[in-house]
Amino acid sequence: RLDVVVANAGISIIKPVTEFTEEEYDRLYDTNVKSVYFTVQKAAPLLSEGASVVIMASAASWMGFGGGSVYGATKAALNAYTRHFTAEFAPRKIRFNSISPSLIETPIQSKFTNDPAKLEAFRAAGRLNPLGRMGEAEEVAQSILFLASKQSSYVNGTELYIDGGGKAVPGVF
Repeated sequence: RLDVVVANAGISIIKPVTEFTEEEYDRLYDTNVKSVYFTVQKAAPLLSEGASVVIMASAASWMGFGGGSVYGATKAALNAYTRHFTAEFAPRKIRFNSISPSLIETPIQSKFTNDPAKLEAFRAAGRLNPLGRMGEAEEVAQSILFLASKQSSYVNGTELYIDGGGKAVPGVF
């Protein structure tokens, strides 16, 4: 049996609409959306009553930025799945929630660019939220742990923003 599933699959391809290929589009949707859907499908028979499923979305699901249309749409789809799965699995009391982190300080950022100026601009953008800093991976992990635990037993069908207040204060981030 499974008591907790964290569906965290994702890649990012950031390109203008005019440069995106169909293959890149399919790769993003297959990795970011299709994999989560079929993870839930395959896990469903093993999920115990009262289990918790946490789906990793992204602040890109609600925050527009140049070149991010396909990536953002894939993450928005995950929030839609969260709501629909919440309804579908209600008879088994299985909880579904998604988390939407914004810019989090991780080593993967260096894969976006090898230009130090662009990397610093990226990090500076991450500090534009009301807390004035980027998030840390540990903060994302603690949020997942909370949603997976009994401490959140009445939290269901929601999207948790892990963004330093960026969603709450429009135009800042």
